[in-house]
Amino acid sequence: MTDVMVDISDVSFLVCLNDVVDEAFLQRIKTAAYSRIPVSFSREDSFICGILLTKSLIGVNPFEKKTVLELFRSQKIKLTSTIYLCQTTTLLTAQKVFAKGFSHMGIVCKDVEAAKHCRDTADMIFQ
Repeated sequence: MTDVMVDISDVSFLVCLNDVVDEAFLQRIKTAAYSRIPVSFSREDSFICGILLTKSLIGVNPFEKKTVLELFRSQKIKLTSTIYLCQTTTLLTAQKVFAKGFSHMGIVCKDVEAAKHCRDTADMIFQ
Protein backbone atom coordinates (compact mmCIF):
# COMPACT_ATOMS: atom_id res chain seq x y z
CA MET A 1 0.00 0.00 0.00
CA THR A 2 2.98 2.32 0.45
CA ASP A 3 3.10 2.83 -3.33
CA VAL A 4 -0.12 4.85 -3.26
CA MET A 5 0.36 6.73 0.03
CA VAL A 6 1.51 10.31 0.52
CA ASP A 7 3.20 11.19 3.81
CA ILE A 8 1.45 14.00 5.69
CA SER A 9 4.63 16.10 5.43
CA ASP A 10 4.31 15.89 1.63
CA VAL A 11 0.69 17.02 1.46
CA SER A 12 0.96 20.15 -0.66
CA PHE A 13 -2.42 21.70 0.11
CA LEU A 14 -4.89 21.49 2.94
CA VAL A 15 -7.34 23.78 4.66
CA CYS A 16 -8.36 24.11 8.30
CA LEU A 17 -11.79 24.16 9.90
CA ASN A 18 -11.12 27.68 11.19
CA ASP A 19 -9.99 29.09 7.81
CA VAL A 20 -12.14 32.03 6.75
CA VAL A 21 -13.74 31.55 3.36
CA ASP A 22 -13.12 34.91 1.72
CA GLU A 23 -11.93 36.02 -1.72
CA ALA A 24 -8.30 35.11 -0.94
CA PHE A 25 -9.32 31.63 0.27
CA LEU A 26 -11.36 30.99 -2.87
CA GLN A 27 -8.47 32.19 -5.06
CA ARG A 28 -6.07 29.77 -3.29
CA ILE A 29 -8.53 26.94 -3.94
CA LYS A 30 -8.90 27.94 -7.59
CA THR A 31 -5.13 28.19 -8.08
CA ALA A 32 -4.53 24.80 -6.41
CA ALA A 33 -7.03 23.22 -8.84
CA TYR A 34 -7.88 20.23 -6.62
CA SER A 35 -11.41 18.83 -6.50
CA ARG A 36 -10.96 17.32 -3.03
CA ILE A 37 -8.89 18.95 -0.32
CA PRO A 38 -7.95 17.50 3.08
CA VAL A 39 -9.29 19.46 6.06
CA SER A 40 -7.43 19.60 9.37
CA PHE A 41 -8.59 20.81 12.78
CA SER A 42 -6.01 23.62 12.87
CA ARG A 43 -2.72 24.84 11.39
CA GLU A 44 -0.86 23.45 14.42
CA ASP A 45 -2.39 20.01 13.97
CA SER A 46 -1.97 17.89 10.85
CA PHE A 47 -4.86 15.61 11.85
CA ILE A 48 -7.09 15.21 8.79
CA CYS A 49 -10.72 15.22 9.90
CA GLY A 50 -12.50 15.41 6.55
CA ILE A 51 -12.40 16.23 2.86
CA LEU A 52 -13.66 19.48 1.33
CA LEU A 53 -15.42 18.95 -1.98
CA THR A 54 -14.46 22.15 -3.79
CA LYS A 55 -17.49 22.20 -6.07
CA SER A 56 -19.57 22.77 -2.94
CA LEU A 57 -17.96 26.23 -2.69
CA ILE A 58 -19.93 27.37 -5.73
CA GLY A 59 -22.44 29.94 -4.53
CA VAL A 60 -20.67 30.67 -1.23
CA ASN A 61 -20.59 34.41 -0.53
CA PRO A 62 -16.95 35.30 0.29
CA PHE A 63 -18.03 38.63 1.76
CA GLU A 64 -19.79 36.84 4.64
CA LYS A 65 -16.30 35.75 5.79
CA LYS A 66 -17.49 32.59 7.54
CA THR A 67 -15.16 29.76 8.51
CA VAL A 68 -15.09 26.38 6.83
CA LEU A 69 -16.69 24.87 9.95
CA GLU A 70 -19.48 27.50 10.06
CA LEU A 71 -20.30 26.91 6.40
CA PHE A 72 -20.30 23.15 6.92
CA ARG A 73 -22.57 23.33 9.98
CA SER A 74 -24.99 25.61 8.11
CA GLN A 75 -24.92 23.09 5.22
CA LYS A 76 -23.57 25.62 2.73
CA ILE A 77 -20.53 23.50 1.85
CA LYS A 78 -19.88 19.78 1.84
CA LEU A 79 -17.21 18.08 3.91
CA THR A 80 -17.07 14.34 3.64
CA SER A 81 -15.72 12.01 6.23
CA THR A 82 -12.61 10.04 5.47
CA ILE A 83 -11.64 6.46 6.11
CA TYR A 84 -8.89 5.67 8.62
CA LEU A 85 -6.90 2.58 7.73
CA CYS A 86 -4.26 0.64 9.62
CA GLN A 87 -0.89 0.66 7.84
CA THR A 88 -1.09 -3.13 7.51
CA THR A 89 -4.28 -2.89 5.43
CA THR A 90 -3.76 -4.38 1.99
CA LEU A 91 -4.44 -2.33 -1.12
CA LEU A 92 -7.12 -4.81 -2.18
CA THR A 93 -8.94 -4.41 1.15
CA ALA A 94 -8.71 -0.61 0.89
CA GLN A 95 -10.04 -0.74 -2.66
CA LYS A 96 -13.07 -2.74 -1.51
CA VAL A 97 -13.79 -0.14 1.18
CA PHE A 98 -13.55 2.74 -1.32
CA ALA A 99 -15.75 0.87 -3.81
CA LYS A 100 -18.61 1.21 -1.30
CA GLY A 101 -18.50 4.98 -1.92
CA PHE A 102 -18.19 6.18 1.66
CA SER A 103 -15.13 8.37 1.14
CA HIS A 104 -12.76 9.82 -1.44
CA MET A 105 -9.59 9.53 0.61
CA GLY A 106 -8.09 7.30 3.26
CA ILE A 107 -5.81 8.21 6.12
CA VAL A 108 -3.27 5.58 7.10
CA CYS A 109 -2.60 5.18 10.83
CA LYS A 110 0.13 3.23 12.59
CA ASP A 111 -2.21 0.64 14.12
CA VAL A 112 -5.85 -0.34 14.55
CA GLU A 113 -6.28 1.53 17.85
CA ALA A 114 -4.89 4.74 16.33
CA ALA A 115 -7.29 4.37 13.40
CA LYS A 116 -10.24 3.94 15.77
CA HIS A 117 -9.17 6.97 17.81
CA CYS A 118 -8.88 9.08 14.64
CA ARG A 119 -12.34 8.01 13.49
CA ASP A 120 -13.89 8.87 16.88
CA THR A 121 -12.18 12.26 16.92
CA ALA A 122 -13.25 13.14 13.37
CA ASP A 123 -16.83 12.08 14.12
CA MET A 124 -17.09 15.03 16.50
CA ILE A 125 -17.41 17.49 13.60
CA PHE A 126 -19.90 15.37 11.69
CA GLN A 127 -22.47 15.31 14.49
